[in-house]
Amino acid sequence: MIRTLFAASALLLASSGLAEAAGALDGHWDGAISRLGAIQRIRLDVVTDPSGAIHGTYDIPDLWLYGEPLTEVSLAGDDLTFHVLYGKFAGKLHGTVDELTGVNTAWDPPVGINLKRTPPIPEYRVRELRVAGKTTIAGSLYLPVSCTSCATVIVVPGSGDQSRATWSYRGYAAELARHGVAAFVYDKRGLGGSNGRWQTASFADLADDVAAIAQHLAHTGGVDARRIGAMGISQGGWIVPMAAAKTPLISFAMLIVGPAVTPQEQERERIAGTLRARGFGADDVAAALAFVDAQFAADYGELPPNELAARLAAAKATAWGKALALEADTPDDARWWRMNRYDPTETLRGLRVPVLAVFGERDILVPPDPNRTLMERDLAGNRRATIVTIAGMTHDPYTGQRLVGGAWAWPTSFWHFDERTPELAQKIFTWLEAHVQREDLRGRASSGRT
Repeated sequence: MIRTLFAASALLLASSGLAEAAGALDGHWDGAISRLGAIQRIRLDVVTDPSGAIHGTYDIPDLWLYGEPLTEVSLAGDDLTFHVLYGKFAGKLHGTVDELTGVNTAWDPPVGINLKRTPPIPEYRVRELRVAGKTTIAGSLYLPVSCTSCATVIVVPGSGDQSRATWSYRGYAAELARHGVAAFVYDKRGLGGSNGRWQTASFADLADDVAAIAQHLAHTGGVDARRIGAMGISQGGWIVPMAAAKTPLISFAMLIVGPAVTPQEQERERIAGTLRARGFGADDVAAALAFVDAQFAADYGELPPNELAARLAAAKATAWGKALALEADTPDDARWWRMNRYDPTETLRGLRVPVLAVFGERDILVPPDPNRTLMERDLAGNRRATIVTIAGMTHDPYTGQRLVGGAWAWPTSFWHFDERTPELAQKIFTWLEAHVQREDLRGRASSGRT
């Protein structure tokens, strides 16, 4: 699927007459994108500022995409253009009936859009917070309109430069809030409004940030301090248990495709899974893993740099080396691996709060075997642990867009728009309802394992 993020922008209208026309677009628009009878819901919120610049955001709930900037907006008379996830649409504003229609002909068959102006129905409100801990973390608290003292989830991002600008991360907060659970998403160190550098932070450092956020939220209006939890996505699955060990304020934990192996073993799983998915055989996978082990040995000072350089040159000449685009670790890379030479076993065994761990059956980065096996072992003493594997789900929890039926022959064949794996939402919200929203977490001592 196309998931390119588009930077927020606005088109300054050239005249006051055009600015007046642009005001006709202001408001909340609800409808669908369509392709040969298949639809996907979309919502737009548009406002024109005093200078005549059009600003807007859009939501695609099936993807948990909320508040993404609407870009390349232009309105001249009733001729309209704008850019969303599926590309640039050209269309018409039908003011007499408050409808907006358009088409993106860059797709074949084309993608259409039809929206009606409707009153907005608030589902949540957003508060901007700054958390002062060992560094300053900027974030957004999504508060449902349906509660006044809410169970609250700190959403801990995965690896890399994820921040509130990353819609696939930010979307967890909006989706939780739509289901009556408050959620906090934040800019990782050095991104957005946060200080520091995530590149030089250890898991322990990042866990300190989560613990500081929990402390801040415990004194924030709208948050039930007895029901603050944390959801770790991918790499966040290492960080959340560490944060829970640092503060008793974290009273439940959700680990979404989070590893139970060491970071080094997860890197080996990533390499092996990537090569197998590209059709490489056992001998090539074994050779690649031997090189990865040598690279770790060099990072830890256990292998001379010149010996690693020779192995790297030989590996880069192989088909599997070219497929992996091998390069030597930088000094920052080596420092990161040394900082995070970490085994999560004891931390997981120390978790005594309710835990939901979710794995994807087709995940090649954090495969269920051996991660689920280790998670079951390490959480065996926690009677409030639930561990599930979702059939067909990959590490990236989307179903993928595709033509169902193999031909453009509606209705026997049809286009399937991408969406978040529906069972993921079902597992998360069913578990929250049973283990968080209906109980005092400090008083319950048992739950089932599925």
